[in-house]
Amino acid sequence: MLKYASFTATGNRNYNEDYLRISSVSGRQCFVVCDGLGGYEYGDVAAKIAANTFVDELYYGGSDLPAYLFNSFMKAQNQIEAGQKDKDAKKEMKTTAVCMVADETNAFVGHVGDSRFYGFLPDGHYIRSLDHSIPQLLVQSNTITESEIRNHPHRNMLLKVMGEKWEEPLCELSPPLTLNDYSAFLLCTDGFWENITEDDMIKTLTNSTNPQEWLNKMTAIVEAAGKAKDMDNYTAIAIMNM
Repeated sequence: MLKYASFTATGNRNYNEDYLRISSVSGRQCFVVCDGLGGYEYGDVAAKIAANTFVDELYYGGSDLPAYLFNSFMKAQNQIEAGQKDKDAKKEMKTTAVCMVADETNAFVGHVGDSRFYGFLPDGHYIRSLDHSIPQLLVQSNTITESEIRNHPHRNMLLKVMGEKWEEPLCELSPPLTLNDYSAFLLCTDGFWENITEDDMIKTLTNSTNPQEWLNKMTAIVEAAGKAKDMDNYTAIAIMNM
């Protein structure tokens, strides 16, 4: 089984709209991080609906993990839309989501918005999910560089989230990832990754013996960087293949 540690904090905000859940059922592990959109009264409600849906569905999703992942995104989206109608909050109840589900052999990842997934290989390379944001689109069109995303003036302009009307599925699902190819994984909200570079993620991973130690070292960097600005909520799940 994968070993993990998790952390969430309010930052300089009045309350925490981030939400995380972790669950294990019959050899399957689910890790999910959501970020209710800042400024929306019900962002935290949307984040909890989404995260709890992924965990609930794990008990009924069977062994077909790709199907479980897709169905969980769709059910969470439907439940958020139902919550919007119930609370008359169509414009206010929205969230990002990133989920990794794994069995003993493979991991599957899905996301929508700019909460990120990272997979770290033993040779120091990594993969990550691509944000559904204006700056990420500008990177893909070679208008700005990857390093400019973190401080771009339109950093928080998202193109896809849960709670917007989905004319078609907006979640993005990865192909299967072979667990033995990776040494570690990280799921985190933008309040976390925008305050730490990938180089520092890798450096702290190399110098850590367990997920809690790795997460503590990364969090120290995030908090030091966030002191100089209006720090958002920040949340992460650090996972090691041990």
